[in-house]
Order: sequence, then C-alpha cells, then structure tokens
Amino acid sequence: MSEPIDVCYVISSITTGQAGSEGHLLRLIHNLDRKRFTPHLIVLQESEWTKRFSSTDEPDVSLTVLGFESFKKLSSWKTIRKLASIFREFNTKIVELYFTDAHFVGSIAAKLARIPVVISCRRNLGYQYGKKELKLSRFGNYFVTHFIANAKAVADHIAKLEGINRHKFTVIHNGVDLNKFDRATERKVPADYAQFIEGKKVVALSANLRPIKNVQGFLISAYQISAKNEDAVFVILGSGPDETSLQSLSAELGIADRVYWAGSVEAPALYLSRADVCCLSSDSEGFSNSIIEYMAAGKAVVATRVGGAGECIAAGKSGFLVGKGAADFMARYVLKLLDDSAMCQSFGAAGRKIVEERFTLECQMLQYHSLYESLLSAYS
Repeated sequence: MSEPIDVCYVISSITTGQAGSEGHLLRLIHNLDRKRFTPHLIVLQESEWTKRFSSTDEPDVSLTVLGFESFKKLSSWKTIRKLASIFREFNTKIVELYFTDAHFVGSIAAKLARIPVVISCRRNLGYQYGKKELKLSRFGNYFVTHFIANAKAVADHIAKLEGINRHKFTVIHNGVDLNKFDRATERKVPADYAQFIEGKKVVALSANLRPIKNVQGFLISAYQISAKNEDAVFVILGSGPDETSLQSLSAELGIADRVYWAGSVEAPALYLSRADVCCLSSDSEGFSNSIIEYMAAGKAVVATRVGGAGECIAAGKSGFLVGKGAADFMARYVLKLLDDSAMCQSFGAAGRKIVEERFTLECQMLQYHSLYESLLSAYS
C-alpha cells in the first residue's frame, strides 16, 4: 500500500472552530481518510482557539501558527517563504486555501514550493470583498490549480466576479452528520429552555449575530408572528457583535419575554429537535449549514432565497423561500406552518429525506477524496 498523501490546509484565522468555514474545515480534517491522506493545519493568525488547540483533540493532525500580521509589513514576505519551506518539509502534494489572506499567501508559497495541486475554496458570494480583497484574490488565482465552491450559486457568481474559468470549479455541498441529530431527542435540554418552550410553538434561528445574517429581520417577523399566534416563542442559536443591539430590539418590539437567546452552542441539534419551524433570514449566504441542519432535524424551513438555499430546499415541499428582507412574507409562511401541523410534519420529513440522499457528511467526504485523487492524477 502506498504512503498517505500529505495535504496542507491553510486558513487565515480560526476564532471558535464552530461556525461557517471554520467548522467545515475542522470537520473535513477530522473525517479525512487517514489511510489515503495526512492532513496538516496551518493558521496564519494566532487566536484563543489556536492557543487552546491540543494534540489530544486531533492526535494525527499537526497545527502550525505563522503569526502573520499584515501585508503592509515586510515580514509578510518572510511568512510566504516560511510557508513554502513548511510545504516542502511535509512533502506536500495538495494545498487547500481558506479566506483571502490565506489564498494570497498560500498560493504564492505553493508556487515557490512547486506544489502540484493548489485548491482555493469559495464559500460565499464575496459580500466582504473590497477593492483590496478582490485584487488579492485575482492575483492569487494565477497560482491556483482548482477551485471548490459549496454551492452552484457560489461557483457561478465568483467565477464571474473574479474572472475565473467556470470549468475550474467543482461544487461540493456541505454535509451534515446525521448521527448527531438522531441522538438529539434522547438527551435533555437545559432546564430553563425546557420551561421556556413547554406548551409552546417553537420557531428557531441559528446564525452568527452579525449584520449579514439580518437577525433583526427575523425579530421583526417574530413580532408579526407574535401578534397572531400567542403560543409562538422564538429561540436564537448563536453569538456575535450584534447580540446586545438585537436584544435591545426585541425589547423595543415588546417580545423580549418570547425570545430565548441560547448563545453559541456546541450541540444545536439538541435545540433544533424541539423546534416546530426553523428560519434563515440572511441577506447573503454561500450554502447555509443552518438550513441542512434544520432539515436533518426533520423541521420545516422558511429561508431567504440567497446563495444555495434553492439547491437544498424543495420550495413548497420541504420549506418556503422568501426574498431577502421580506420579514412580512417570512412571518406569513411561518404562521401558515404553525397553523397546519400536518404540513409542518410533511415538510420536515421531506427535508430529512433530501439530506439523507444528498447532504450527508459521508457524501461530502466521498466527493473530497475523489476530487483530490483525480486532481493528483491530472497534475502530478
């Protein structure tokens, strides 16, 4: 049997290790077939997460923190040379890049180290791009072999935005570990949450609390729902810079006593399993982990029509899609589902089946393994 292939994953920073691209990358590394691949995690910037990282958490993953600060400093070029040296030391065959800084630094370092396969990941619609970020991305693209997008909508948009040949993209949707959701109903929820939802209709939202997620839009919907359904309560899973202002908004709307702020939780399945309807109110997304988690929990979904939402939700069968910012339509569809338990259950069952067929973690990993081997065969 041949030796496992060394893969270096380079990411700009890891803050919590749970949400979005961070969580995706760590799940990818954790589930990578060690008989075929040996992963190495390289983070440009130090954080509380990197300080807490322990080899007991991932005993067969090396972590390197480069201490990168800014492109304005000459030390950034030393970082690139150091990274190229690390690639050579690990006998790296594949480099995979996450976020703009890592894309720029990692792609140049990979070129210097003559890495055969360089993959750059695109996981949103580029809403964060300013002129600087777009220039860095386009420059780094010259040294990239292939691109992975987490949705067709992302691949189509980014290819046009960055001037990339669309054929250089492979779409691999996010996958979810169904076992976590199957076991969720066996565990007890926190006592205060159990008391809060007892005898109520529960509407849940899972999101980082920052502007792009438009949680204020969800709260406006919650206000409208509350006016017509006295049994409805709302749970928000997540934390972030907007938390205080959002809690103030809930008080201004007069629904503070009907909103439960769960914070950032390691086991969202535990809360989602007790919900009736789940929502996504984002103004922009790539491919929402929250949506497939809702569907894995067997819940009906009402979501904004952004990014890859339409690639997983079967509109009118497993959920409803609304325009971004359309709080009134979101409220209308949530009320429709809360008033029709048969529809709610039917939508939830349909969503669960879609996840089982297309969006499991196993399906995602098979696609990654296959892509790695096909790219190595083509470029080595």
